[in-house]
Amino acid sequence: MTLLLLGGTTEAKQIAKELAEHVYPFVYSERGLLRNTIETEKNTDSEKNYPIISGGFSQFSNTKNNNNINTDNNTNSGNNSVDGLINYIRDNNISFIIDATHPYANNISHHASDASKTAGIRYIRYQRPSWEATTEDNWIQVKDDTEIVDKVSAYSRPFFTIGQSVETLITLKKDQTPWLIRSATKLLANDPSLKERQDLTFIQAIGHFNIDEERALLTKYKIDVIISKLSGSHKTVAKIIAARELNIPVIMLERPTPAPADKIYDNINHCLADFLQRETGSSLQQAINKLVTRATDKPARKTQ
Repeated sequence: MTLLLLGGTTEAKQIAKELAEHVYPFVYSERGLLRNTIETEKNTDSEKNYPIISGGFSQFSNTKNNNNINTDNNTNSGNNSVDGLINYIRDNNISFIIDATHPYANNISHHASDASKTAGIRYIRYQRPSWEATTEDNWIQVKDDTEIVDKVSAYSRPFFTIGQSVETLITLKKDQTPWLIRSATKLLANDPSLKERQDLTFIQAIGHFNIDEERALLTKYKIDVIISKLSGSHKTVAKIIAARELNIPVIMLERPTPAPADKIYDNINHCLADFLQRETGSSLQQAINKLVTRATDKPARKTQ
């Protein structure tokens, strides 16, 4: 049984580490765009002892894409991605898929769901829990790009923290209101048509962000609204806390509806146990207990 782990998130790396320690055969897939992020984990690649594929599954389709960049999250390449994934599953004897992609990587999740059905294999998803608003938060819930553009027009110094998704919003921008845009990749900042624009300021950075840094950034640029996804990540929650402290509203893009899956979990151990019970023949609870016991038996990490 070879497992395909769809990754690109912190939780996916945790799942990969656990699978590697159990010595279960698996392949880790990550988006090609991640190759353009800032190198903050320089030592981790050499420590990985499992195969990694990058660039999406369209490359395995019978109809090849001409792009080198992964387009699995682009609806235009949907058919190629599904066909390519089906080919990859069959050619590599994949018998199980764990989807631990970002909550907003909806296209690749739907492609994996469709491909798994065609291939007749189990597809489960780890869905990271959302942030929960407190009574002190001022969240403005929106469903799509049109609503974001409509809501942000009421503010004079917005801060966009929605990654590459902001590219579509830039095309809808109608005025010279200064936008501060933070993204993990260099693609937008290096775009010749964008980097000379006076109304766009780009910051390339990738979390973990702390509250003091976020508070200082919001103050420095006199931010009066934040545009965010409801990612639920502990690495980026500091901006939400800082906004709360500074009484800054947050335009929050709602999560897309998850792709159909055989099971959706919000706990990594339960997600792993679903696979392990089929690998070992144990019950789900036995598999969970095994994971918990293993974690408890690990030596404590030394602090310096």
